[in-house]
Amino acid sequence: MIKKLILTFFLLLTIDLAFAEIELIERRTQNSKTFSKSDGKFQVVFNKGLHYKDKEGKWKDTDLNFKVADNGAVMDTSPYIKVNIGFGKVEVTSVTSGTGIRWLIGPILPTVSGRMVQFTKDKMVWKYITVNSGVKLQTIINSSLGEQIYSFGYELIGGKAVKFNDNNDIVGEGFII
Repeated sequence: MIKKLILTFFLLLTIDLAFAEIELIERRTQNSKTFSKSDGKFQVVFNKGLHYKDKEGKWKDTDLNFKVADNGAVMDTSPYIKVNIGFGKVEVTSVTSGTGIRWLIGPILPTVSGRMVQFTKDKMVWKYITVNSGVKLQTIINSSLGEQIYSFGYELIGGKAVKFNDNNDIVGEGFII
């Protein structure tokens, strides 16, 4: 029985290695990965925002998870946005222009887990979740609160003039208020 188990494991390992793919890192672009397959063919995977350029100009895998930073957390490995979390604030800025928005959430230090930042305010759990194209805001209502209006202060970042759309909403790079 033990010999058969070892033999089976060895065969599975051999089969997996026969279909191995190796990424050709030098062929990376912001939106593609190229793999060399064991049969001599290539496979290219395309998806928006797969990579970002590091300080040395090399393409690195995009990681939308937050990392611990001074006085909070940061997500700075997206080709599009940078998100800073700190005491009383959530900031989202464009990587290319430096413009963005700072939500003023009050005297709260949000908790951070993976791609999500959350805090509780006014009996509701507010979540900011990083996605390839920006930040998704959602809230969880634990009980009926009746009709409510919620508001957060905000500041525009980057010194550009405010633009308004036809509905008189403030429009920025990657956000509408």
